[in-house]
Amino acid sequence: MGKPIRQHLKPLALHTGTAAAAAPTASTENSPECATASSTELLAPERVTSGLHRREFLTRGAKTIAFLAAFQAYQGTQEALAMLGFDPFSYGVASGDPLPNRVIIWTRVNPSAAATPGSGLGSPVRGIWEVARDAAFTQRVAFGQFITSLANDHTVKIDVSGLQPLTGYYYRFSALGVSSPVGRTLTAPAAGSSPASVRFGMVSCSNFEAGYFTAYRHLAQRNDLDFILHLGDYIYEYGNGQYGPAGFAGVVRVHDPATEILSLSDYRRRHACHKADADLRSLHQRYSFITTWDDHETANDSWRDGAQNHTPGVEGLWATRKSEAIKAYYEWMPVRQPAATGAPGEARPIYRKFAFGNLLDLFMLDLRSYRDQQPASPADAATINNATRTLLGPTQNAWLQGNLLTSPAKWKFMGNSVQIAPIIVISAFTPPQTQALLQAFFGVPAGSTAALPLNVDSWDGYASARVQILGLIGGAAGQPIPNCVFLTGDIHSTYACELPANPALYATPGSPFNGVSLGTEFVCTSVTSDNVNELIGQPERIPDGNGGYMPNPATAGFVQLVQGFNAWVKDVNLDNHGFSVVDVTPARTQVDSWVLRSDASVAFAADPRIDPNAACVFRNASQTTDLSQKITPAAGQLGARA
Repeated sequence: MGKPIRQHLKPLALHTGTAAAAAPTASTENSPECATASSTELLAPERVTSGLHRREFLTRGAKTIAFLAAFQAYQGTQEALAMLGFDPFSYGVASGDPLPNRVIIWTRVNPSAAATPGSGLGSPVRGIWEVARDAAFTQRVAFGQFITSLANDHTVKIDVSGLQPLTGYYYRFSALGVSSPVGRTLTAPAAGSSPASVRFGMVSCSNFEAGYFTAYRHLAQRNDLDFILHLGDYIYEYGNGQYGPAGFAGVVRVHDPATEILSLSDYRRRHACHKADADLRSLHQRYSFITTWDDHETANDSWRDGAQNHTPGVEGLWATRKSEAIKAYYEWMPVRQPAATGAPGEARPIYRKFAFGNLLDLFMLDLRSYRDQQPASPADAATINNATRTLLGPTQNAWLQGNLLTSPAKWKFMGNSVQIAPIIVISAFTPPQTQALLQAFFGVPAGSTAALPLNVDSWDGYASARVQILGLIGGAAGQPIPNCVFLTGDIHSTYACELPANPALYATPGSPFNGVSLGTEFVCTSVTSDNVNELIGQPERIPDGNGGYMPNPATAGFVQLVQGFNAWVKDVNLDNHGFSVVDVTPARTQVDSWVLRSDASVAFAADPRIDPNAACVFRNASQTTDLSQKITPAAGQLGARA
């Protein structure tokens, strides 16, 4: 997220190091990005699949069976862990990027107690991976050997193929005589199939120090989801205590490493810090993730050649920092890496497509690697409207437009890390205190009579890029493309928006653009990162005088400001943390908003993210129906799936 201007300016102490502190530690490695499955000691290069008869599968060779049996003798026993003296699988397991016939499975193997992530310690480790139809692994469908080493920080990532569509599987890893936790995963529906529904959790902005990952825990306790969509800011780069509740961030919850992360080792350690969290581990173990990155996976307000939170000369070369951050991301996340395109600014590509039968195509976007630098302020109209500036980059832009034009799916979703719906304010029409806040936090000049975008780190700062994509959706290439939905994170708030064909005339009676929407956008709030109320130093809820709590009216004016100037914003919440659940059927897409809530104390009511036992309650539900391109309230929260 483009953080408020007066927030998160680097302390001078962080600028006193040398460039050597950010020097690359492994940028010249010419090694695989994930542990590789051996094709000579266990299996042929192709995976054993569920298409094999079980007897044929089990008789693939004496060496295979002997190797498997050796690990199974110890699997999951406390005795084995006690003998070893440490847990080789303390970072859990994860799966991701499900396709109809394949899925990524992931873990990290600790070679020794001292060989911690990013330490540069530890010998290569050999182990096995297994996939089965049952949790007891009596119905194995695929297995193989892996070798992992310092080259990939002892992480293991296997792209398991030969699986059946829309099928649940269990998976695990074994090494050093110990088995990992058992993970669950689900493949996507078959191409051309007609699923009755697709349902998934939607999350973003999970700053470790800012609160407990309670939202992740509540998602993991659900049993009705197909996968988790994470829309960016999975980690944050700041040093201890720089971003989060005073007295909590850097005190109760402490980042590792303690300083701002700059090097490959730093980024590996920060990913490990997150994966060590029990709530996040449980969510990864329960569901596959589909992810993209935003800025904090590298540094705040990042763009193609730099970032607000990167100081050239003091913190090394941006290209080196970016490359090493992304290397660590691919090591530590269950993501299938697309082939490089060679586009300017590309360290490694992440934009890609997922198909869920003929019901849904999901396009995951990268809105950081290729963009031009953000405008200097919301008043910088010349830069904002410059037709040569790009957000997606030409290669990704062509890819997205081509796929939208040819998609056969009923629904077209964009996994979108920054908001595309315009959010406009006229500072002069607001009270003086609001003008001061708009200027301090968003750079909107106080007293301005112009209609200015609130956040130029979003699509609002790249007018031409938005016109291209929304114009295509609206029919610029021929026929309109219906049922386009943008799913967004980044701004630590909940929004349900229509996408106006002409914002200036959207609420003008008699205009041909009155109420004309080209698509919709749903923004999920943050897991822990600061909401608007926290940015302005206000509690989320306050005592109601009757022994309970009520919403703090302090941000009500901001809600009125947003909806007063932006008629296409049909729902907005600026105060809560949590997650969304998205349910897609041929008839409609519904998005339920769930928020953290605590009545345990005044402090926890004011900031439930710091209550490790906070509840998660249903807030409301919005929907867009087939071919409407509009937002309406849903009748109620989603029920059980058929």
